[in-house]
Amino acid sequence: MKFQFSDHSKDRFVQRFSHLEIPIENAIKCAIPFGGQIGSQYLLLNTEHNIVFAVVINRETSEHWVKTTLTHEQAMANMSRFCKFFSSNDDIKQKVEKNREEAAKFKDDNPQEVIVPDFIQKMAMELIQGLNFQFPNFKEQRQHEKKMKETFKITNKQLKEMFWPEVGKIVHEYHNKCGRFS
Repeated sequence: MKFQFSDHSKDRFVQRFSHLEIPIENAIKCAIPFGGQIGSQYLLLNTEHNIVFAVVINRETSEHWVKTTLTHEQAMANMSRFCKFFSSNDDIKQKVEKNREEAAKFKDDNPQEVIVPDFIQKMAMELIQGLNFQFPNFKEQRQHEKKMKETFKITNKQLKEMFWPEVGKIVHEYHNKCGRFS
């Protein structure tokens, strides 16, 4: 299978695995499925080097895009946010906190809090309620984006930085509140 690599995935690979001196294209060749698939997203694990590749399938083109690369511990830490069985193990908790601290070092020194306008929050809630609190698939996302751009003159930047994260937040909060992730 041929993979496309986002600039972000290449940057994270260099940042986290430059000591390996192997190209990202070679590292993914021997990766195996890791965890479960959620929609069009899945993980691959290179067991030799403990590299986890987060992959998304573009449903329109059937291309497999690597979104980011993580260490095995980072991937486990991310998964632990959604899986209750990790919370009872103190060793895992410490690793999660350590990974979060490490990740915080790479964030912008002057982070700007994103203020989501009320109308975007309202549109996000209406969308999710109409989809029974499920995140829309790729085709539905593009339909909503087109409608919002035409009707409300929302920019791609607003969609990427405000609308879709707000949609994800609402879905996540709903499922946590209902106990679906716990």
